[in-house]
Amino acid sequence: LPPPPPPPPPLSTTSRRPWPAPPDPSPTPPPSTPFPTPAPVAPSPAVPPSTEEPIPEVIIAFVLILLGGAASNPYLKYLSPPMNVLIFVIFWLTVVAKYRPLAAPTELSAQETNKNAFTETCHVCCEPVCWMSYCCPAVRWAGTLHAANILNFWIVMLIWAVSYAVSMYWADVAVYQFLLYCIPVAFTDLNEKLGGQKDNCCEACLCTFFCSFCVNVKYALALDHATGQKVGCFNVRSTEEGRIYQPII
Repeated sequence: LPPPPPPPPPLSTTSRRPWPAPPDPSPTPPPSTPFPTPAPVAPSPAVPPSTEEPIPEVIIAFVLILLGGAASNPYLKYLSPPMNVLIFVIFWLTVVAKYRPLAAPTELSAQETNKNAFTETCHVCCEPVCWMSYCCPAVRWAGTLHAANILNFWIVMLIWAVSYAVSMYWADVAVYQFLLYCIPVAFTDLNEKLGGQKDNCCEACLCTFFCSFCVNVKYALALDHATGQKVGCFNVRSTEEGRIYQPII
């Protein structure tokens, strides 16, 4: 028998083609650079509280009473118009220009319009709203009509000047009371804007004729309740935030 064929030589390991390694499914991310630490910020210095003290309203009320008495003195009747004009300008700068206008009535303003003007005035006889309404009735009423969008502040001043001249030479003070008190209360929507009901014409005229000062106080309080503010002697304070907008200058 012929001899068996020799076995094939073993394959060399160097002749094998290596298979490529599979890619790493989770490659290692490069090391991240840390964010630089921000430099410490120095705290802002505290604002020192104001050391200015406002003028006490009692002193201001005393000055208003003196001015009101001088304006009503028959021997000083020619000094009354410029004194009142000066008060108008000061009141505009310190109160009317800072006072927020009426947007909508509130429950307190509606209750105020339904109250009796005389009794309500007695309850606030020691407050600045009463002093301003008594010593400076024209300027206080002009501020109320202006904030309620009934009549412009300076138009009220013009009506006051004309009616004052007429009352001083040819008529009585009833001309001024009818033009600036009776007509806005009886023939405009002043009460409705403050949440109340429109007054009867006869009732409104009688109230404004016999106690226009009381009507002034009543609507000033109702307006303050509706806007969340409080008018003092030539300043206005927000009752919601408890800060004064504009002190007396």
